[in-house]
Amino acid sequence: MKKVSEFLKSLNWCLKSISNAANIMAGLLSKSGQHYIITTNMEIIGIAVRNPEVYEICEKAALHVPDGIGAVKLLRKFGLKTQERVTGVDLGPALLKILPEGTKVYLFGASRGVAKSAMENLKKQLTQIDFVGSEHGYDISHEQLIGSINKSEAQILLVALGVPKQERWIYKNLPLMPKVKIAIGVGGSFDCWANPNRRTPVWIQNLGLEWAHRVLREPFIRVPRFMKTLRNFLPLYFFGK
Repeated sequence: MKKVSEFLKSLNWCLKSISNAANIMAGLLSKSGQHYIITTNMEIIGIAVRNPEVYEICEKAALHVPDGIGAVKLLRKFGLKTQERVTGVDLGPALLKILPEGTKVYLFGASRGVAKSAMENLKKQLTQIDFVGSEHGYDISHEQLIGSINKSEAQILLVALGVPKQERWIYKNLPLMPKVKIAIGVGGSFDCWANPNRRTPVWIQNLGLEWAHRVLREPFIRVPRFMKTLRNFLPLYFFGK
């Protein structure tokens, strides 16, 4: 197992505000090459220090933002003073709001119909963005998906497949989509964008208990995954170096 302090300090973090992270990401549009951003939570940290493949994917990301109270607390423990957590559900719209008019954006992931609904809702709020396509994350032909993204000439790709599947997918497939300048793993954000009522109330977010709200809302799905995440993460927090 890799040392957690070495892992965290090797990554390119944005530890300031959501607006700061969005500005950094928007600046990548004018830079050469392709870039991917990870909204880094305690789940992917717990996996990466044990899994060389995920560790490498994290190290090569253009930017990490701390997603979730667990990640924030761990960063602070090892001397990385983050101002706030930056969730994918907040970061996506914050970025899109400041992108140049006509920027092409594609949404991929979540269950059937969710990406399309999320895109339609975002269209109403972000009229300067050119939303060029969406596709769900289940039973889709790989060649058909890559072809659809390339045909759309999307510059920004938002991927909602969950951790670490979305990071693996982006890392493997980004070179096959040369028009895409920035790819971001956004976890369950599409569900919230499609149905804003699914978002955790602000007062619960402010208490750092958004994770608990999600677990209670979908216990049969969330509890097993959350317990596995805790088994990986808690030893890092209490005994990691």
